[in-house]
Amino acid sequence: MSFFLGLFSLLMIVIGAMFIYRPAFMAGNVKLYADEPGFHVLAAVGRILLGLAFMVHASQAHLSGLVGFLGLVMFLAGVFLLVISHEKFSALVTLMVDRYGQYARGAGIFLAVVGAVLFYAVAL
Repeated sequence: MSFFLGLFSLLMIVIGAMFIYRPAFMAGNVKLYADEPGFHVLAAVGRILLGLAFMVHASQAHLSGLVGFLGLVMFLAGVFLLVISHEKFSALVTLMVDRYGQYARGAGIFLAVVGAVLFYAVAL
């Protein structure tokens, strides 16, 4: 489980770096796939599964409180995304990219830092 969560943390760092390096490209790709039903399902189910994995592994992590809390937040976000309709999901993603797209670099920095902290917490 540590290996999988460590890989996910490294993926967060890579995606964060991509948002820092090419924010318009990344935001455009997110908006491009917002209308795809598979993207909605992947976003919801992925968050639920990752949230459960982080909550289960939290007791073995260096920063167990943080890992458990982030797992709970991921799980609840996944449940929320599962409950809303696909039209509302698409509208939410489009709104977020349109309204907050100029902050993509800042979001990338945040994502990379959180990924690094999670990597330390679960993989080292």
